[in-house]
Amino acid sequence: ALQPEDLLRLTLDSEAAGEVVWAIVHSHVASAAEPSPSDIRAFRHPGALLVIADVRAGGLRAWSIRDAAATEVRIA
Repeated sequence: ALQPEDLLRLTLDSEAAGEVVWAIVHSHVASAAEPSPSDIRAFRHPGALLVIADVRAGGLRAWSIRDAAATEVRIA
């Protein structure tokens, strides 16, 4: 798992290099590829997508999370 201090360092390094985080990948081992309430509360990158892999069923879905609400984004 990525530790908070590592995420902060990566974010600052990326911003300094003119790069942006466009997606955070997350997996659910025992539930569907939908953000849980704790996923939504913990998400701190409103400009990025949360991509969730459903390990048990093999699905992959993307979500935009803004203002404590998740909206699915179609993956082509």
